[in-house]
Amino acid sequence: MKKGFTLVELLAVIALLGVLAVIVAPAVNGSLQKSQNNLVEVQEKQIIKAAKDYYAEHLSELPTGDITDTKTLSYLQTEGYLSISLVDPKTKKNYDVNESTVTVSNSGDDEHNNYEYIVNLVVQSD
Repeated sequence: MKKGFTLVELLAVIALLGVLAVIVAPAVNGSLQKSQNNLVEVQEKQIIKAAKDYYAEHLSELPTGDITDTKTLSYLQTEGYLSISLVDPKTKKNYDVNESTVTVSNSGDDEHNNYEYIVNLVVQSD
C-alpha cells in the first residue's frame, strides 16, 4: 500500500482553500478599513482634546458670536498641548502639522456658549 495523496485529493484541497480565501478576504479587508477609520476618529478626538485644553487655559481667545478661531497642529504641539505624531493610516504618511487645523466656533446663543470643534487634516505631499 502506497502512502501519500492522489492528485485529485490535492486538487480538491487546493480548490477548497481557494474558496475559503474568496470568502475570508472581503471580511478581512472590511475589518482593516474599519480599523483605519476608527484610528482617524481617535486622532481627531485627541486633537479636539488638545484644543479644549488650550482654550481652557486661554479663555480670552475663545470665539464669541460669529467669529471663529483656528489653530494649526504645529501651534498646539509647540504650546505643549499635542505631543503625538499623527500619521494617516491609509497612506502611512504624516499629516502636515502646518496645514492641518482645528477650528473653533461658538454655535450657541448669547446666554449659552456651545463650542464646535472642526478638525481638518492634510496629508504631507511628497
